[in-house]
Amino acid sequence: MRPGNFMTTGIGSLPYTDPKEAVDFVLAHVDVPFWPQLPRRGFLENMYAQFSEMMPCAAVNSAAGTMWMDTKADNAAAMVSVLNAYMEGSSARFQISPDHAASLPEFLGRRHSLSRFPFIKGQVTGPISFGLQVCDQGKRPVLYDDMAFDAAVKTLALKAKWQAEKLAGANRNAILFVDEPFLSAMGSAYVHVESARVVECLDEVFSLIPCLKAVHCCGNTDWPLIMRTRADIISLDAYNYGESFILYAKEIKAFLERGGIISWGIIPASKDALKESAASLSSRLDALMRKLSSKGISMETIRERSMLTPSCGTGSLDVATSERIFELLGEVAGGMR
Repeated sequence: MRPGNFMTTGIGSLPYTDPKEAVDFVLAHVDVPFWPQLPRRGFLENMYAQFSEMMPCAAVNSAAGTMWMDTKADNAAAMVSVLNAYMEGSSARFQISPDHAASLPEFLGRRHSLSRFPFIKGQVTGPISFGLQVCDQGKRPVLYDDMAFDAAVKTLALKAKWQAEKLAGANRNAILFVDEPFLSAMGSAYVHVESARVVECLDEVFSLIPCLKAVHCCGNTDWPLIMRTRADIISLDAYNYGESFILYAKEIKAFLERGGIISWGIIPASKDALKESAASLSSRLDALMRKLSSKGISMETIRERSMLTPSCGTGSLDVATSERIFELLGEVAGGMR
């Protein structure tokens, strides 16, 4: 079973601080419920700090709102422990605590409600974005420290596995999004990472995820590269970058033929949403789909293999704007069906 036919979900963050309120909102507004990240509760729900527990070298000062990788400390034993756990696929020690994800236990506690949905969704920070955004004590991105970065990738994989297993306990049809905003830096003069390394790192995380796997990037990136990974779903900011995405019709066709899903982030996760209507956004999406179809992919296939989301998380917005974005999401999905 695969999602499609314009099923809706969210990317991750919401602007609430109360986990119950956030989960109630999710259950009422999307077809595929997700546990919401709540960055306004504090720094531990920042997308990088959120998955740092049990990660060798990770140092977090939540009061100061800072995180870094202390690569000069003696982390040898912790690194060996992570490597062994990864090789064994043993994720039990790599839970995500309520301090780091307050809505997750609230979400999982709604087992009866969650079982009624066709799918449920979780998310984890992707290895490339983590490696580029989290630095060592010398302000150097940890991506360029082979040992510390390897431990980070494996820890993220183990946390993804732990999470996917918990989600499967509430609904056997789980989806896990790997959030990679900084894949948009690929090809930049300031970012030096080989394409093969990107695929290797993503697939290293995917290899432990026992459910449907997605990559989300809210910028423009090398989409054919992402389609070479084990991802089942490609999630993009279609509002701003849909035209760039559909340039790769040949690769998209091959991706869809192997069972892939496109998750169109057609609702802008910004104040721009307040200038749009369901009709204007539906028209925008329909135009993208028709252009893609004109390049040799049947419209029926595109429709069957499409999900809808906001273009990114809404955690940085005010509550009213975020709620309007999800209202538009539901309206666009209803119109497209």
